[in-house]
Amino acid sequence: MNAFDTAAVLIAIAALTGYINHRVLKLSATTGTLAVALVSSLVIVAADVVVPAWGLRGTLTGFLGGTDFNEALMHGMLCFLLFAGSLHIDLEGLLQHKWTIGALATVGVTLSTLVVGTLTWWALGALGVQIPFVVCLVFGSLISPTDPIAVMGLLKELRAPRGLEAQIAGESLFNDGIAVVVFFALVSVAGLSGTDNAEVITLSAAGLATLLVARLISVSVPITVMSARRPYRRGIVPILTWCGLRGGISVAMMLSLPSFPGRDYLLACTCAVVVFSILVQGLTVRRVLVHYGVGDGATR
Repeated sequence: MNAFDTAAVLIAIAALTGYINHRVLKLSATTGTLAVALVSSLVIVAADVVVPAWGLRGTLTGFLGGTDFNEALMHGMLCFLLFAGSLHIDLEGLLQHKWTIGALATVGVTLSTLVVGTLTWWALGALGVQIPFVVCLVFGSLISPTDPIAVMGLLKELRAPRGLEAQIAGESLFNDGIAVVVFFALVSVAGLSGTDNAEVITLSAAGLATLLVARLISVSVPITVMSARRPYRRGIVPILTWCGLRGGISVAMMLSLPSFPGRDYLLACTCAVVVFSILVQGLTVRRVLVHYGVGDGATR
């Protein structure tokens, strides 16, 4: 199957899941599409067990095995992901909040990488699992960039302040680029093609436990420092923390890694964090926004 056929199949699947979500679940596009996809996967697995003669697993395995996801995501879909993020940018708001956005996208990503990497390394060490610290930093860098698409629609629905929209969308747009640079720098240092970390499956639990802690710290530090020079709306730190959903960019960077022992486990960990982020945070972010008065038409 060539690249065009693969793209056509993926777009058709995305359109079908989006339609089912629109007609049945009525969730935000990102959250609903992921939910439908997960349920569909479980149905396919169950059908393959009940009626193995259909050969569903073999057919899907052949399709997935013939797709170069590294090439498709990092050299194809990534540009569209970044473009989709830029569509949400209000240039006037971007300029007004440039220092906040810049700090969150640089200092925030760096802090998040360090916090996730350090806490993951410490947690694994406490469990008796020893893997290189730099490998934990690689995981920290690829899970740090945020994806605002699942949140932006809700912000518009609630008539959120333009400044808040600009900060969330602007941070995501720029932290994607910063995170990619940090990620590949750490991959080069780690030399992952020769790293033996077969126990890295335990990163799934450690990653989920440290995700929000790292996000909270990476948001709190720059906001606290800059609040001495300008006021911020009430609840800006918890809002930015909970709205920092993870998405396709994290999976794309994970899939770009070369083959090494334990890669499948690290991929599973990344997917687990992304699923948790989109489903749990995505389904509860409305409550957080409403709690802090987002939607009152304020313009600050």
